[in-house]
Order: sequence, then C-alpha cells, then structure tokens
Amino acid sequence: MQIQVIFLSSLQQAGALRELEIQFAPPAALEVVGEIWPQDVSRSESTNFTYSVRPTFAPEDTGFDRLEIFTLTRAETVHAVRVDGVTLGSDFPVEILDDRIVVALPKLAGTDDTFKLIEVEFAAHVVRYGTQFQGWVFDSESDGVKQLIDPGDANVDFPGNSLGVRTDELGSNPLAQVRVAPNPFTPNGDGLNDAAEFRFQLHDVSVQRDLIVGIYDLAGRPVRQLKHLSAIRGLFDRGAAVPVWDGRDDAGQPVPPGHYIYRISLDTDAETTSRVGTISLVY
Repeated sequence: MQIQVIFLSSLQQAGALRELEIQFAPPAALEVVGEIWPQDVSRSESTNFTYSVRPTFAPEDTGFDRLEIFTLTRAETVHAVRVDGVTLGSDFPVEILDDRIVVALPKLAGTDDTFKLIEVEFAAHVVRYGTQFQGWVFDSESDGVKQLIDPGDANVDFPGNSLGVRTDELGSNPLAQVRVAPNPFTPNGDGLNDAAEFRFQLHDVSVQRDLIVGIYDLAGRPVRQLKHLSAIRGLFDRGAAVPVWDGRDDAGQPVPPGHYIYRISLDTDAETTSRVGTISLVY
C-alpha cells in the first residue's frame, strides 16, 4: 500500500496533517480504466469532452452504480451518458457540483458487465494547464471506499489513454476574457442598465493570491473597491462571483457622470498582473 499526502499552502498559512484515517473495502471492480478526449484544449472557451470508462469485473466484485468525475470548475452541462452504446434517460440523473459531476448508472457487476464502455459527454472550462479529470466509481447503497479510475485505453476511438488535458497559451496573462457590460451604464434606478458587471477568468494560478477589482477616476484616485479576495484560479463570470458596480463610491454616494478607469489586478511572485480599461457612466 502506498499513501500520498499533498499539502497546499497559502501565503499566510502552511498546510498541516492532523489526522489520517485509512478505510478498507472490497473493490467494486478488478480494474477500472478511463481516459478523456480531447487532451489539447483552449483555456479561453469551454470544451466538449468525452470521458470514457471501461471496467473489468471478477465474479466476487461488488460492482458500482455511480461514476464521479472531478472537473475542477463547475461543468456547464452534461450532453449524454451512454453504457455499452445505449443512451441513459431521465431514470439515471446527473448531478453537477461546483468541482465535479456525479453520474447515476445501472448497476454494473459480474463478468457479464466486464468491458462495457461507459461514456459521459460534457462541457467544461479548463483553467489550469495539466488539469487531471480524476474519476471514481462506487455503489450508492454502500458506505465503502470509492474506487479510483486508472488512466488507460478505455475507448479505441481515442488515442489519449490519459485523464489529463493541456491548455494553450501557457505562460500568458492569467487574467483572461475580461468583459465589462453594459458600458456605458446608467445607474438612475429605472431598472435598465443600472449596474455594470466585470466578468473575467483566472487561469494557471496554483496558490492563493490577492485579487483586487477597483474603480478609479481619470486622475488615478480610488473611487470604489468592488472586490478584494484571496483567489486561486476560477471563472469570475457567473453568479455571485461577478463583481458589480452600481455607480457609487466607497462611501455609498453616487459618483458624477463621466469616464472612469477599472483595474483588475493579481499579485504574483514576480509582479502584479493587471487588466485595465475604461468605463463610462451617464444619467
């Protein structure tokens, strides 16, 4: 038995191991191999993936009815799930969580289900070079240990034999796909274009870094700090993660109409990386 412990530390706090619990359970399958395709993707847009899994069962194996896929960021959608070429319907729900997908399957066990191909087609955004789409299978009616999927040749249609993907533009600005809208905006309370949203993506950051989204006047004086947090890669382009400016300063007072500067900055080891632009406010 081998045990690997990976510590992730921030600039303010080091990782620590306080407790280690080891659980043993009968294996769900003799072997489960998987692969993902494609393996070279763009970091600036979502990619449609096929995740393939093929189990090998011994007669005494317990089997499984769930497949869990780690996606790092929240998947946009799951297009289809197939078992041995048959598309599963609504009787087998799919759960999309913030960093993984959990797929319900018909119970697979025994030599009759050996080598049956499981395929999950989904769309997700890759924000880190070398992201591993690790996977597990397990029985939903058991409290046993999830069985890890090993990378291997699960699908003869794809040559990858790997669970990792590579992104383009390695080493470029980690702040990408910056979009500010509406611009100009009109915070007059009529319910139309009352606030501006700052959407962007944060790529290839391996530890927590200070991320600041601020508004300044044309002389460079601070007007409003919209967001200041410790961030580690992600998509700041949906839901509560999107910084919003309502046209007020830090004191809560409406600012005069005109042109303003926005700055999205990220502190890194070497320098402060930023994206700067202008936004207009009219009444």
